[in-house]
Amino acid sequence: MLQSTTHPLAKDRRVFDRFLVSFPTKFLESLESFESDVFLCDASAKGARIKTKKEFMVGDKIAIQVKLPDRADLMDLSGSVSWRRKSSGQWWEVGLCFPDVNLFYMSRLYKLSLKKS
Repeated sequence: MLQSTTHPLAKDRRVFDRFLVSFPTKFLESLESFESDVFLCDASAKGARIKTKKEFMVGDKIAIQVKLPDRADLMDLSGSVSWRRKSSGQWWEVGLCFPDVNLFYMSRLYKLSLKKS
């Protein structure tokens, strides 16, 4: 079974560096509570890596909400699945590709991740 079109350990050709993030996350339209079935692991201006119990296919569209400590509003991120791999047990790691670069969002995420660490 093909699990990835671009293996996550393949040569990295990213224009923007990834940085580790750890903020409460949930799927946009989900009734589930934050961090019950999805976790944001890292991000860059063009994408993110999430860990989830849901099995997505390459090309699927995903929208998540991230709860940040600096405001009450939630940050909405959406993209398409560029790769996926089985992690452990019922968990999957999924790479998201954002259709547009939002430097304001990523700058905010980056600054808050530095404060948290």
